[in-house]
Amino acid sequence: ESAYNALASKINGIELAFVRKADENNHLFGSVSENHIVQALAEQDIEINKANVKMEKHLKEVGEFEVKIGFTSEIVAEIKVNISSE
Repeated sequence: ESAYNALASKINGIELAFVRKADENNHLFGSVSENHIVQALAEQDIEINKANVKMEKHLKEVGEFEVKIGFTSEIVAEIKVNISSE
């Protein structure tokens, strides 16, 4: 559990940026999913499981979103995901 606490502190407040193709209404042609977030964190030497990423749905529009990364019911970190259009 202390390993989860350490990981949550390391993750908390991280900002991830994604650039995607979007239409004139800022809707993405694709989406940003749990896999994309896991991969972006892995590039920063942070290994988490896809199941730790708590998203109700994939992110499908340009903007800034807060995404929870949960390890146990008590240990939850929050990251910012910024999506901009190409």
